[in-house]
Amino acid sequence: MSVTDLLDRAESAVRTALRAGADAAEAYLVGGRSTEIRVRGGRIERTVRSDGMGCGLRVDRGRRQGFASSTDLSPAGIRALAASAISLSRFAPEDPDVLIPEVKGADGGVEPSDDLDD
Repeated sequence: MSVTDLLDRAESAVRTALRAGADAAEAYLVGGRSTEIRVRGGRIERTVRSDGMGCGLRVDRGRRQGFASSTDLSPAGIRALAASAISLSRFAPEDPDVLIPEVKGADGGVEPSDDLDD
């Protein structure tokens, strides 16, 4: 999945949460790849490679926050993620200092991090 695809999924998660009743929302996507090679007695015993990707979504509703995460980045998975974060916010205690900071690019849109790579 490209960086553009990841940004699209993050923006979709935020838009979905806002439509579902969040006052503010932020998404955090992470992906990774790892390789494990186990050597015993000078011989390769086992190799394992894993890839993973997921999205965390934080929402504000009034003075309450909810957070949920998922590895399902399909449209249905994003809708379920937003619903979970909204639902969990109902059980959070009120916090007078709750705030998701706004970060805007020069064009008023999302400003991607400088350390994104493909």
